[in-house]
This record gives sequence, C-alpha cells and structure tokens, in this order.
Amino acid sequence: MTPNCYNHLGCKKGLMLLLVITIAPAYFLLQVGNTYAQGGKTMSPEVYSQWSRIRSQAMSDSGQVAIYQLEREKGNKMLNVYDARKDVLHTFDRVNEALLDAAGRFVAMRRVADDDKIRELKRKKTEKDKMPPDTLGIFMPRTGSIAWYPNLESFKTPARYGRYLAAAFNRPEEKKEGSRARADQRNREKSFMLVVYDMAKQHTDTLLHVTDYVFAENGPRLAFVRSSRDTLNGPGVYVFDPISRAVQQVLPGKAKIANLTFDKSGKLLAFTADTDTTKNPVRYVDLYLNEGNQTRKIADRSSDFLPDEWLISPTGRITFSETGKRLFFGGAPTPLVQDTTKLEDEIVQVEIWHYDDQRLYTQANASLERDQRRSYRFFFDIHEGKFYQLENKQFGDASIAQKNEGMFVLTTDINPYQKAATWEGGVSRDIYITNLATGARTLVASNQTDNPSLSLGGKYIIWYNRRDSLWKAYDIQASKLVELTGKKGAPFWDEENDEPQPPGSYGIAGWTKNDEFVLINDRYDLWLIDPNNPSLAKRLTRGRENRDRFRYIQTNAEREFIDLAEPLLLINFNEGNKTEYYVSYTHKTGAQQKLFGGAMSLQSTITRARKSNHILFTFQDFHTFPDLFYTTLAFKTPKRISDANPQQKEYAWGSIRLFEWKNFDGRVQEGLLCLPANFDPAKKYPLIVNFYERSSDGLYRYRAPEAGRSTISYSYYANKGYVIFNPDVYYTVGYPGKSAYDAVMSGVDALLALGFVDSTRMALHGHSWGAYQVAYILTQTNRFRCAEAGAPVVNMVSAYGGIRWETGASRMFQYERTQSRLGPTLWENPKLYLENSPIFYMDRVTTPVLILHNDADGAVPWYQGIEYYMALRRLGKPAWMLNYNKEPHWPVKWQNRLDFNIRLEQFFDHYLMNKPMSRWMKEGMTPIEKGIVNKYELDHREDF
Repeated sequence: MTPNCYNHLGCKKGLMLLLVITIAPAYFLLQVGNTYAQGGKTMSPEVYSQWSRIRSQAMSDSGQVAIYQLEREKGNKMLNVYDARKDVLHTFDRVNEALLDAAGRFVAMRRVADDDKIRELKRKKTEKDKMPPDTLGIFMPRTGSIAWYPNLESFKTPARYGRYLAAAFNRPEEKKEGSRARADQRNREKSFMLVVYDMAKQHTDTLLHVTDYVFAENGPRLAFVRSSRDTLNGPGVYVFDPISRAVQQVLPGKAKIANLTFDKSGKLLAFTADTDTTKNPVRYVDLYLNEGNQTRKIADRSSDFLPDEWLISPTGRITFSETGKRLFFGGAPTPLVQDTTKLEDEIVQVEIWHYDDQRLYTQANASLERDQRRSYRFFFDIHEGKFYQLENKQFGDASIAQKNEGMFVLTTDINPYQKAATWEGGVSRDIYITNLATGARTLVASNQTDNPSLSLGGKYIIWYNRRDSLWKAYDIQASKLVELTGKKGAPFWDEENDEPQPPGSYGIAGWTKNDEFVLINDRYDLWLIDPNNPSLAKRLTRGRENRDRFRYIQTNAEREFIDLAEPLLLINFNEGNKTEYYVSYTHKTGAQQKLFGGAMSLQSTITRARKSNHILFTFQDFHTFPDLFYTTLAFKTPKRISDANPQQKEYAWGSIRLFEWKNFDGRVQEGLLCLPANFDPAKKYPLIVNFYERSSDGLYRYRAPEAGRSTISYSYYANKGYVIFNPDVYYTVGYPGKSAYDAVMSGVDALLALGFVDSTRMALHGHSWGAYQVAYILTQTNRFRCAEAGAPVVNMVSAYGGIRWETGASRMFQYERTQSRLGPTLWENPKLYLENSPIFYMDRVTTPVLILHNDADGAVPWYQGIEYYMALRRLGKPAWMLNYNKEPHWPVKWQNRLDFNIRLEQFFDHYLMNKPMSRWMKEGMTPIEKGIVNKYELDHREDF
C-alpha cells in the first residue's frame, strides 16, 4: 500500500506536472499544481497558540483501547480515548495526566481547573492551598461511564497487568484554617488517603496516612509507607495484596522511607530507611530487603563490603535483575559538608583552576549538584548472600548482563583522557572487563573513542572506534579481540563527514538471540555479522544501489533481541527523492515488501500493543499534520483516530519543493524551497533564506505555524506571501564561512534566474551556527535587504578560548574539530581564525541586522552578540539587539517566544513587504519601559 495522500485528510488533489528548467549553471525541479487551501485566511500571531500537538499516546495490551493527549501552547489539555471495538472516540477536556489500564478496562485521568480560571486566581494572588483541587476521573470504555473523585494528589496503575488503580487523595478534614495551622501543616509529614480500586470486582480499599506507594510490575502487589501520624496501625512499610485484600506490615517504626522497589514478580521488596531524627546534613540510610514474612537489613554504613568512609547512597537507584536474584543499589563516599559554625564573612569563596586538572573547574562546577548526588553501583546476590562492587571513582558506567546473571562486568576508565577532551571534544576511554568471581580485571582496549556496550547475552563487548573507523568486538570467554568491519567492501563510517576529525558510525540495529549475530548499519544497508567469523558478513538489504537507506524498527518491547525467524519491520528513506516507506523484510528469502509510504515522512518508532499486532503510527508531509493512525503491522486500511488541527483548512497553505542547482564549483546541491499559497511564477515575491547545515532530507516534514524558539515558521511565512529558501551547505575544512557563502549565493542566483524572486527584497535568517554564517555572508555581499542573526559567533578569536557555560566545557574543540571546522589551533594558524571571523570586516556591512542574544546563553557566549551589536552601532549601521533576560540559547518561555516572533515578523515585513516601521524599531526601548509597553504599533508616518 503506497498512497501519496488521503482525500479524507484534505490533501491536495490533481495531477502534478514535473518541470525541469535548465539554467546554466543551475537547474531547478519545480512541481506545478494545486496548492493547499486556495484562498484561505491570512495568518496572524494568534495562530501560534491554536495549533495542537499530540502527546502521551498509549495502547492497552490487546490493542483495543488507545489514548492520547492534545495540548497547545496555552489553554486546557484534552484527553482522547479511542475504543476500537466500537470505533468510538471519547474526549475529555482539562486533563493533564492519564494512565491506561493494561487490560483496557479503564482510563484514569487527572482533571484540573479551567486554565483561564487558574490564571485569574493567580492574578488575585490566591494562596496555593486555596487553589481548586485536582479531580480523579475513572472512565470505563466498555460502558462509556465516568466517575469523578475530588482532591486528587497522585495515581498509579501496574505496568504489566490490569484491573487495579491506586489513587492518593488529600483529606479535606485535615485542612485547617489560619496561618498558624497552615504552618503546622507544612512542618508535619505530608500524608494522604490511598484508595485502591479493583475494577474487576468493583470494590475499593482505603489506606490512611500514606506517604509513598508503588505497584509491582508483573504481580498484584502494592507497597506503601504509613506516616507517624497513623497512631492506630503504626508507622512503617506495608505490603497490600489486592487479591486477598490483606495488609502486612514489613517494617514497623518511624523512619524516612525511600526507594520503594519491587522485583518484577512482586515477591521481593527493597527500600532504604533513614532513622536519624537529627538535622545532620549527612544522611545515613539502611538498605532493607523483604521476602514474604521476612524483612532484614542487609546493609548500612558499617557494612564490610563498603570502602572506608563510604555509605549507602540515599539517592542511588534501587533495581532488581530480571530474575530477581540480584539487588542493585548505590554506594558513595561520605559527602563533604560546610562547617555550620562559621559565619558568612568567615567563609572564603575562591576558585582554584589548576593547569593539570583532568576536568576544567567550570565543568566540575556545572555538574556539581549531579556529582554531589553521584552514587556507584553495587549489587547483592540474594541467593549467595554476597555483595559485589561494580563501579568506583576510576571505573564508572558499569554494564552487566541482566538476562543470564553474568559474572563479567564491563567498565571504562576515562581519567587518562579527560584533559585532552578540552580540545578534542569527545573523551576517549580504556575498556576493561572484570570477572566478579575472581576479581580479575582485564584491559580490553585502550584509548578508544566511542562507548562500548555488552551484547544482550553478555558474550561480547562491542564498540566503534573513530580513529581507525572500525567496529570491534571482544569475545569475553575466549579473551579475543576481533575486527567486525575491516574488509567488507562498504564503509561503515560516516561517508559525508566534513569535519576535521575521524568520522563517526551509523550505529547498530541490535543482536540476534543468544548473541549469535549482530546487525550493523552502513550508510544504506543492514549487515549481518557473526562475531566468531566476521569475514562471512552478509548484506541483508540492497539500498546502496539506489541510495535507499534502511533501518530496523523494534516492534516488540518484550523481546530485546532481533528474531530473524519473523519478518522485520524496516524504514526505508531514499536520499534522492526523499520518499519513505515501511518495509517488511523476510530473512529466510531476502524478500522485501513495501507496506506503507511514499512522498511523506514516517516515524522511526511506532506504538504497539503488548499482546497483539495493533499499532499506532503517524505520517506527515508539508500539508499533512502527523495525526495518529490505528492499524496492524500489515499497515492495511489504517484508520485515523485524531484530528488535531481541523482549523488548518481555514488558512491558505503554501507548498514545498526540492530545489537543485549547481554551485560555483559545478557541484549539484540541494535545498528546500517553500512557496506561498496560490503561487504564481509570473509574480515577484520577497525571499527569506533560512538555513543551518543540511535540511533537505526534511522535505516532507510538517511545519506547524508555531512560535519557534529560534527559527521562522515556514507555513506561517508562506501564508503571508514569502518564499523561503533553505540550502544545504557542504563545508571545506578551514573555510566554513566561504562554504556557506558559496552555497547560499549560488542557490540565490539560481532562484533569481527563475524570475519569481524580487532581488531587492531578500533577507537572511539563522540561529547559532546559522547566525554565524549569516554574519559572515553579510561581510561579503550587500544584496540582502535585511538579516536576523540569533546567538551568533562573530569573533572566533575571542570565542575560541571561552567556556560553554551550560556544561562548563571549553569551546576549543568546536573550532578545531567539529562544527566550525577550522582544523588547527588558534596559534598554529591565527590567519584562518581572522579570515573566518566577521567581526574584523564589520565596515563592509551595509545590511540592517536584528540580533537575538540572551544573557543566560550557555552555548554561545552572550558577549559575541554584544561584540556584533557594538561594532555595527559604532559604524552607524542599522542594528537592533533583543536580550530576553535569564533565557538560554533561545527564548523558552511562551511569552518571550511569542514576543520574539512578533518582532521578527515586523522586522521582515518592514524591509521586505514595505510595511511601516514598528515603534520599537523606530524608538528602541528604555529600562523604564521594559515589561510595561511592547511598542508593537506601526509608525504610519514612515515615508517610502
């Protein structure tokens, strides 16, 4: 089944005529046909809050019930429940959270007060405990009935079995009036009334004074904690059996209980208990294990297996192995704490940056909170009664095979290479395997670039190394290192790498059962490789011949290995025409069958029911929002179950095309060309060139009219009559600015030759790396009427030695090895840094520039935007700078994103549509006016 559109979705109809217009030295592929929504409405900023997104889709185990949420930038969220048995869609407004019962019996949801009402109460400074409470809704799809229960705090359902729901409620009778009573409430341990619903037998059980609770994953068991306020039953940890309705106390007494964790079956329960009633900043916890009627403390800070001055981590995650034989938990060094007897003016606040620090001080500071909470994994062998340490400060990120309870642990050591990561970017590592039975640690490989992983069965370690561009495997039992992809006749490294560093890989698809084979991707195909005999590698697909890229899609979350006895679902993308298909591959015969696809973009993941072949999937193109479709893995007769944005049909909608031309070197390049609704090639249109690196593979991506953080909305600007051009850029090492100039200007020349772009009304627009390229191009040409540059780097000399404050990392690697693609260090070739830095050529700029750069930018130094603005200001060039206070690399808050998009539109409309200048452009904004007036008004006195 390969439809190009669905008529019931409102897709365009009619014959599409392919014209190839040859223009030396360029040529243009243009599809001429009906555009979407001829004569529809023109958009305004109000539409930014009208477009919905689909979130949180889920299916019952049988696939007969599905849920999803619709949410907009502002306003109430909506829950939709689809009942496939009746082909009925149920809708519930004001639902912020929902859980679907695994058996499909019910849907539990959190209903909140109307968004407008909440905002009005906030304006009135209403106290939090006076705000409207949330409500639990329990909907029964079979009957269509719903019940509502007020004062909801939280709710949970079991992950792998149906029937039960637990919901915690605030007890109205415990709410007290008066400031003293409210303060008393805050100081006391918060507890709730927990109601456990049995939907099969239609009865409930109520548990009082509950502070925490958790269901087992596979077995009907519920653990909960009672607070010290429960004087009748007593505080402690309890287990509730929802079948027998029996309650068992497994640990009595007052304690701060955390990390309640069942094994999958629900037969074992582990948790930590803090019994210290003092305010000691160092918290010592005990680790407990319950099995049936027996609860025992298995570890505390005095346990022999802990290194000296270590403790059981109160923040470490607790898990069980697949079989429940091992309990994993965290340990950590005793933390350093501040001397609380010192006054503030007695504490020295100094940073010492040492030249030989393995990590930059700024990196350590950026990860301070994470490091303070860092724990190192241990496990307790429940049958043997033994403890094993998997990680420590030197050997971290341990991996151990969970399926077969392996005794070999994979660890890495990055310490010898952390300092070099300052200028290399990625950190190398030594790879070790440790035999837990003997304690022997073996070095597998040193100075490797990429992260290793264990095979599913724990027989092999596998990794890719950039320096020699090889996939490697280490046979643990045989202590043998093998090269998997050395001489296979096809490159397994990134063939399009244009950075001055070794190329990366295309990843692996996964392992087959019992670690017999591994499936590795090259650029186009899947390869089946036997680690014991890699010379017999087999190419499963035939994509390279026609530039078809195949990738494996996991459809069974219960089965982690790839089963070659069953048909595999692949996604197939063609690099030439950008079409995409779901494909069924049969390994026994090598047969491939296209199931669904065409001139569209498909998801690389789908939502599948656990116990059936029913799935939810989406597809999209420029005109078609990715609504949810319900079908089976055969993809026959898919049924749309969502209509997220019916308002789209009211608006004029443009179209998008793949545009090809020859650049100044004669190379054929690609780009995206977005044309206005009702496009007439005989007319002249304003042009916005928006680009980053390469975007043409996104030809069939839907682009909603959204208030983006950093880029224009193609559908919005096409609706307003703009042409948008997004050229792919291919870089020459050492000359990123010139590479961008050649791609953009050769593409613009090719467009102008077609006759529908007004050469006097063209603009550049880009963010971050795109903004750097915009700034560079403006020093080389005066052909653009205006430009917007968001978070630009304009001075590679000053930026080179800077810090990416979000991570604390050095910026050196970016200029030498990655995106900036210069290659040498600043002192090896300063001329190269100067040539590629627009700041040194500001006197050439004649184009008005709108700069966006926020003062909390953790990726690009804010001072880069300031340098840009100050230079243009000194030279008397028209320039404006927008700084959204305390915002990061781009505006994140809704009000700031909306404001930015309004100002950006007004900026482009003034220069490209000859509309009057807005007041903020005319007058600027003073600190006194900030946050009070916006000055969006247009100054109609402007004389054109």
